[in-house]
Amino acid sequence: MGSKRARISFLISSAAVATLVLSCPSTATATVVTFAQFDQSSSGNPFYYDDVPSAGDAELITSNGVISNGTYTVISIPVSFTFLVPMPADLTGPQQATLKLISSTESKVYDPWSPTYASGSYSSQQFLGNGALADILTVTRDTAAAEGTGNKTNLLTMDYTGQIAGKISSVTPQLSGNTVLGNTVTYTSDFMNFANSTQQDFSLTFSSWTTLNGGGGLQVDTEDQYYDSAYAAGAATFDVQATVPEPGTLSLATFGLAGILLRRKQKIKSPQ
Repeated sequence: MGSKRARISFLISSAAVATLVLSCPSTATATVVTFAQFDQSSSGNPFYYDDVPSAGDAELITSNGVISNGTYTVISIPVSFTFLVPMPADLTGPQQATLKLISSTESKVYDPWSPTYASGSYSSQQFLGNGALADILTVTRDTAAAEGTGNKTNLLTMDYTGQIAGKISSVTPQLSGNTVLGNTVTYTSDFMNFANSTQQDFSLTFSSWTTLNGGGGLQVDTEDQYYDSAYAAGAATFDVQATVPEPGTLSLATFGLAGILLRRKQKIKSPQ
């Protein structure tokens, strides 16, 4: 056609499952995209952090009651999950789902500025896959989507390493992980394929973080250097970095993410 305008091919598999498939020629740029998020569908503080001296670790889970020294029940909590990239009709907009988080760590809380963990000082605790529990977050659709064979429910599963970080006494610490920083963040889904993404990161922001002993915000048990047991509400975003070829060399097959990436790039590069 003689046009330098990039061509985008939108391909839908025979199973009509949306896939993210990226082909990367030599001339390309990388763009980070927030592709999904979740919010709690009910009130309350279902995220529990348990300092477990008897087990020698700390555990972060979704639970339906106060946990104490490793005694708890892991549950799936109701959430509203949204894909932020174009998807088939029944996967567009808020998805009624449940979320389960299980994770643990043997790493101590690190405070580079104040070894006494003074209020307002920065602190972090690494989750490196060294605790008693695997570090996994799963989001499951309440009902099967029309795509695939009609029995697909895995909106997102994330295996990760990362850290909880926040200021002492804060009620809004974050659990996050980023592959650029050396963390492991692996996504799988019945509806997206992340095989060729070059970076993954997530941020789960807690609110109303409440220490069980005393009712304050984020605190450290100075005897074992884990955070004090606490509970909180939470919401999260999930990102990928995808490689987008330059116009004229585009060879990109995707259901919807390519369009978002290319439009974003064109607006920045040459507004009309």
